Amino acid sequence: MGAKLQDITGNRYGRLTVIEHLGVRGRRVHYWKCQCDCGKIVESSGDNLKKGNCKSCGCISKECDWNKTHSMSNTSEYKIWNSMKMRCINSNSESYSYYGGRGIKVCQRWMDSFENFYEDMGKRPEGMSIDRIDVNGDYCPENCRWATMEEQSRNKRDNIRIEYKGQTKILTDWAKEINISVQTLYKRLYDYGYSVEEAFNTKLNEIRRKGIEV
Repeated sequence: MGAKLQDITGNRYGRLTVIEHLGVRGRRVHYWKCQCDCGKIVESSGDNLKKGNCKSCGCISKECDWNKTHSMSNTSEYKIWNSMKMRCINSNSESYSYYGGRGIKVCQRWMDSFENFYEDMGKRPEGMSIDRIDVNGDYCPENCRWATMEEQSRNKRDNIRIEYKGQTKILTDWAKEINISVQTLYKRLYDYGYSVEEAFNTKLNEIRRKGIEV
């Protein structure tokens, strides 16, 4: 056990990300503060991290015990639960900037265990995935549902929502309702500067007479 410090800050070992050197203890052993993917903070020696003796805060063992009973580690529900956590707490995740980076969190009940998540959400219906009802809200029982890809696409935060006669719908739905293309409706509103009333009620031949391509 050497005293020479090899900086491993930022390294990942299993589910642990090293965040801070805590100093030397005992027989000149370097200890490190680590954050588990589940959010908990643990301390470990560098040797134990490098040898793979410490891979999590203990949540791996708990999940293994649970999966021995329920055998769900290979199910779509388990994979969805794990991916949901990663994009909210793991800054190395490709999706982190859209979730954790925006302040989206997973409720503590679901962070604590997959069993709680499955109890609240139930079996995933065929063709559906997890969806947040409020796209700016957290992952929690009251804000999540199983939804189809179409339902999720309508619930994206970058959808263009238009209010007309007391109703609010996304641009795609309004275009379908007034029987024009999405591209045409978009041009009227955002390229030609029409009001919503004009965009919805102006006939195509009136626009063409003005020499505007639609």
